[in-house]
Amino acid sequence: MNEARSIAASSPKLSSVSSGPHIYFMDKSRFRCKNVDKGCQRIAYDIKLKQIFSRYDVNKDGRLSKEELKNAFSELGSHVPMFRAFLALHHADKNGDRFIDIDQEEEMRALVQYAAQLGYDIEGGKL
Repeated sequence: MNEARSIAASSPKLSSVSSGPHIYFMDKSRFRCKNVDKGCQRIAYDIKLKQIFSRYDVNKDGRLSKEELKNAFSELGSHVPMFRAFLALHHADKNGDRFIDIDQEEEMRALVQYAAQLGYDIEGGKL
C-alpha cells in the first residue's frame, strides 16, 4: 500500500484516494477512475466543477467576480444564477474582497463544495 502511495506522489498527474482496503487512482487530465466508487466519482465531479468555474475567469486575473460566477452558474443550469453567485461569494470568499481567488485552495474548495451540494448535472455539460 505504501508503494502505491509513493508512485502516486511521484506522478504529477495521478492522485490516490484511500477507501477502506482499496486505493483508487485517477488521471486528473482525463477524469477517469479505475475501480470507480462514490468517493472517486465525487473527486472527478469536483474537478469538473473547478474546471468549469476556472474557465469563466474571462479577464484572466485569477479571480472570479460575481458576474463571472453568475455566468458559470447559468451554464450549470441554475434558474437563479445571480442569487447562486451571491451565495457562492458568501460561502467561499474567505478574505472578504468580493472575489473568489482561483489560486487560493481554500476559496476554490469552498466554492466547489457549495456548487456540489446543489447537485448540478454536469455529465452532459460543455466540458
